[in-house]
Amino acid sequence: MQEASIVFVCSSSLVQCGIYIEKSLIKKYESRQKTLDALLELWIEIKKHYQVRAIFYARGPNSLSALKLLHIFVHTLKNLTNLELFAVDHFYFNKQQPIRAFGSQFFIKKDGEISLENRECEVLNDFMLPEKLQQEDFNQECVPLYIVPPI
Repeated sequence: MQEASIVFVCSSSLVQCGIYIEKSLIKKYESRQKTLDALLELWIEIKKHYQVRAIFYARGPNSLSALKLLHIFVHTLKNLTNLELFAVDHFYFNKQQPIRAFGSQFFIKKDGEISLENRECEVLNDFMLPEKLQQEDFNQECVPLYIVPPI
């Protein structure tokens, strides 16, 4: 079985997963199922074909439910399989563009600081998996990134 790393990016409506061998993206998966259903289905499919050595993931800001589920999911896998975890914020996957929070509120990243701002324009939350996996970019703490307090 081939050794691989995977990248997960979850939002309120989409779960993306990339399979990386020798740091190159070789396969993409997308699911619009509920986050937990999508994560389980993707994991089962991936494990049929690959020996996963590490998970890289987007830790937020984005949908609080998706962040919580992804966090619990990857940490459970880490504890069960002893794989490595690496995290970075969602801005890494959308070229540092604003991310819709709710209503006219958007998460904005300026000079490394993330804040919540009012915006009247339509912003697309198109998250893209990188073609090359750069482990050094995933240097943030492996905890959910909450900008607004979780309720």
